Order: sequence, then structure tokens, then C-alpha cells
Amino acid sequence: MLPSTYSTKKVESKTFFVGAGSTRGGFQIHPLVIVPRSSTLFTEALHGQEVHITAIAENHAGDRSHFHASPVIVDHTPPQISNTNMTINYKQILEQTLSKVGLTWEVTDVESKITQCACAIVDDDNRPIYDGIAVSLKQFVTPLLPLPHGSMISAHITCYNDANMKTLTTVGPVLISYLPPDVKESEISFVTTAETSAGIPVTCPSSPLMFSWEGIDDAFGIKGYSYRILQGGQISKDWEDTKMRTSVLVEDISLTNNRLYTVEVMASNYAGFYSKAINASILVLGHAPTLTGKFPRITRTGKTLDVSWNDVFFVRHELQPSYSVTLGSEEGFIDIISRKHLQDQRYVVDVSYTGNDVFTIITCTYITGTSNVFRGRVTVS
Repeated sequence: MLPSTYSTKKVESKTFFVGAGSTRGGFQIHPLVIVPRSSTLFTEALHGQEVHITAIAENHAGDRSHFHASPVIVDHTPPQISNTNMTINYKQILEQTLSKVGLTWEVTDVESKITQCACAIVDDDNRPIYDGIAVSLKQFVTPLLPLPHGSMISAHITCYNDANMKTLTTVGPVLISYLPPDVKESEISFVTTAETSAGIPVTCPSSPLMFSWEGIDDAFGIKGYSYRILQGGQISKDWEDTKMRTSVLVEDISLTNNRLYTVEVMASNYAGFYSKAINASILVLGHAPTLTGKFPRITRTGKTLDVSWNDVFFVRHELQPSYSVTLGSEEGFIDIISRKHLQDQRYVVDVSYTGNDVFTIITCTYITGTSNVFRGRVTVS
């Protein structure tokens, strides 16, 4: 239906006629009809068709005057919105990060003129955050907004034409991200059964380096991880991407004995921010306790034997050495003490043995599993 409103208040006429045609002065679309001085003409017309309105005023003498309006293009369709884009810019003000949302688009309408575009920024539940009228018909920028890191926003763009028809399109959702991944609760763990008395993990030079990490968090979402290995401040293995794996088995580096290695791990989120590097160290030790060349001391008081071996081994006490002791009356015998596991370097025991020599076996073992053994005949004093 095509409404056509006109007014003839300034014409002193008796009768007024209005019609509509596809050509100037024609009445193919609507026949000429008598109408009041101000009226609306309803008629059918195809989308995109050019409609010519003709008005005729007839006075009391029967003279007629013809009036022709500029042609009207019939519009049945709303504007078309395309090439939408949303950008987020962040600004740090004191201790708060604010976000400015920018929108751009293209809007077209062949039949009608675009009169206005409006924009609304909404959250993930479609609740309004900010809205306004676009100054231009192709872009919109919000003021700085306090949008939480990790929140999700969308934008609704609505454009109107002068036929009062509108189109709404949605851009997004887009995640707000201006912080790196959080590493406050993170930690790296080495796969090893040994650690020093100070709590430092220990591994052997021949073992592969195995470690994992956990506790890195990001509301925006972790995109991936990377790690590197250092020794004495020098890079043993440069940054390597693990995708989303949080555990690593490293077999392509040669571990040097008696060195401390440090592993660093970083995470990245989908906004391209990298976390601070977290780190942990592991001690590489492959040597065993060494013998000093000195013998244990065994003293007898009544039926009590006091065995001590303080000077038998050179040991690294941070590797928590442990000992096992076997005493026999002859080599290969275990008739005095079969096997006793100890943390100390002394053992006192009541026995019935009265001989003067004791065949002694003392094994010193580090938590790394390396060990050394004293074997010898010791005279009881």
C-alpha cells in the first residue's frame, strides 16, 4: 500500500482529484478520485517502482489546474548492513583498565535514504551496557567503559531509512581481555623420586627430564604453553611450544653431572598476552659416595658391639645418604647382623659373638640411587 499525503489549503477550489500512475500524469496505479482538501491515498505498487502523483483542483467555474509531485520510489525492503567490525582498545587509568568499543559497518538502500543508525553494546545475557545514536552512518565509538576482563560483549546495530523501515544486525560476541594469564597459584613438578634435604628435586644425567605444571588460569582462556631450560643462566633448550600439553618429556638435551637446571614455563591467552614465566630447578647428580680408605671402628663392651663408620665415606649430606650394615664371623657369613638399614653412621647391638675379627659390609646409598660399598675384615677393639 502506498500512502500519499498532500494538502490544498491555499487553493480556493470546489473539488479536488488525486490519482497515481507509473508515468507523469498517468493513472495506471490508482484512478483519479475526489478527495478532501487534505487526504491520504492508499494504493498498491511494486517494490522499486516509480510512482507519479497527480492532483487536479477544479473551481466553481469548472476550470481545472493540474499539479504534479516529484516521483516517489516505492520501498518494501529495509536497509542492508554489511562489513561489520568491532574493535576494543584498552586504557590504563590509575589501577583500573577501561575499554573503548569501536564499531564500523556499511549500510545501503537503493530505493530510500538512510536516516539514522543506532548502536547498543550488550553483555553475554543481552543486558544493555551502553547505547547511543551514531554520529555518522558508518561508525560508532563508545566512551571508556569498565568492562571486566574475561567478560563477553556483543553489539546491535540498527539502521533506518526514510520509509521508516529498519534493519538490525549483531556483531560479536567478543571477549574482553587485557590481563595476562594468572600464575599466582601455579607450580612446576618434576617426575623424580629423589630430592635433597633442602627440597630440591634430583635426577641422574642419564635420565630424561620429565616435568609438568598446573594452576595457570585465565578467564579469557589459555591458548597454549611454552617452556625453556636453563643451566647457570645459559640456555640449554630454547622456548618450545607445547600447544595445550601441561607435561613434557625432554630427551634431546645432555644433562651435565653436578649442575642445577632451571625450567621456565609461560602461558598465552587468546588475546595474545603472555604470562610471567614460572620456574623450578632440579639438581643433576650421577656420582656415588666415595670411599676414604679408612676402616670402620668396632668396639666391644661385654656382649655389646659398637660399630661406627663416620670416616669411611665422603658424602654429600644434602643427598640424604642412608646405610645398610652386615656383619659376619667370616666372609660371606651374616651370622652376627644379617642386614640393618640405618640413617646414622653408628650401630650398637648386643650379640653372642666373642671373636676378635668381624667381616663387615657397609653400603652407603644416595637418594638418587647411586651407592658405594665398603667390604673388609675389621678387628674388634
